[in-house]
Amino acid sequence: MTTVEIEPKLLKKITKIAKKENKTENSIINDALKKGLENRESKEVAFARMERLTNGKIKILNKDTYNPNPTDEELNSIVGIVKAPKGIDPVKALLDLRMGKD
Repeated sequence: MTTVEIEPKLLKKITKIAKKENKTENSIINDALKKGLENRESKEVAFARMERLTNGKIKILNKDTYNPNPTDEELNSIVGIVKAPKGIDPVKALLDLRMGKD
């Protein structure tokens, strides 16, 4: 068994969440750790896949017009440029694309 020190403020938040959700502090901590590890693993998979695809180099397709520091006006000019059918979650679609899912 391992002993873990948890900051008092963090422990108070965990206790409040546990009472609100009618769960134990232990289950709240375990759930948070699982979610954090899953998130970390998915990021590692995405970065590893990107590394394989680019051989460690970022490929910029439009080198002539690429701006690494666009202004807000430039960013806002492309808002709404792509339309998706109803029911499509663009964030999920982008994550799936990054993860190599179909």
